[in-house]
Amino acid sequence: MLHATMTAKVKRLPTAVVFDFDGTIADSFNDAVRLYNRLAPVYGYRQVTPENLPAARNMTMKQFIRAYDIPRMKIPSMVREGRRIFGKRISEVKPIHGMPQILRELRPHVKTLGILTSNAKLNVEAFLAKEDIAFFDFISTTTKLAGKAKNLRAIMKTFTLEPDELVYIGDECRDLKAAAKAEVSAVGVTWGFNLRHVLQKQEPATIVDEPEELLAWLRDEK
Repeated sequence: MLHATMTAKVKRLPTAVVFDFDGTIADSFNDAVRLYNRLAPVYGYRQVTPENLPAARNMTMKQFIRAYDIPRMKIPSMVREGRRIFGKRISEVKPIHGMPQILRELRPHVKTLGILTSNAKLNVEAFLAKEDIAFFDFISTTTKLAGKAKNLRAIMKTFTLEPDELVYIGDECRDLKAAAKAEVSAVGVTWGFNLRHVLQKQEPATIVDEPEELLAWLRDEK
C-alpha cells in the first residue's frame, strides 16, 4: 500500500509539517455548522439538523455534497461568502485545547511549518496573532474543496521538498485524500469534522485523538 511505504520513509522529524486550519488548529466545528446552515437558504441546499449531524460526520465531502443537494457550481462563491462571515467572528474562535503549546514545541524542530486551508489567509493570520502562534512559514489557501493536492505539490516545489519529507495533518477525509494524491504522508485528527472510522478508510499514516499524540508520533516515526 502507498501509505505503508511512505510511513517507512518518514524521518524522525519530517522536514515540513503542514496543518489544515478549521477543525485541526481552530476549534471552529460548531461555528462552521452554524455558518453552513445560515447560508443554506441563500444557496438552496439542505441544512444540517442536530439529528442529522452524526450521519453527516460519517460522510466524505463527495457524499455530503450529494446528500445535501449542494450545487457544485456555487461552491466557490459559498466558500468566499463563508470566509467573509467567519472573519467577522474570528476574535471569538478558540484553538483546539492544547494545540498552541504543541505548535510551540514543534516549531524549533522542523524546517518548514505551514497551513493549507479553505479559509481566508486574513482570517488565519488574525487567529494566529490573537493566539500568539504567528510563526508559520506560509499560509496556503484554496476555494476548491477538492483542490488541496495541487497546493501540496506547489508547496513541495516552492520549498524543494520530496514527498517523504512532508506530512499533512487534517480532520477531514478530503485532507487525507489530497495527501494521498500528492503522495505525501497524512495524519488524521479525530477532534474535527470526520469521525475516526471514516478517516481510517483513507489509510493515513496514523490517526490521533489528542494533540499530544500528534507531537509524539512526529518525534518517534521513522
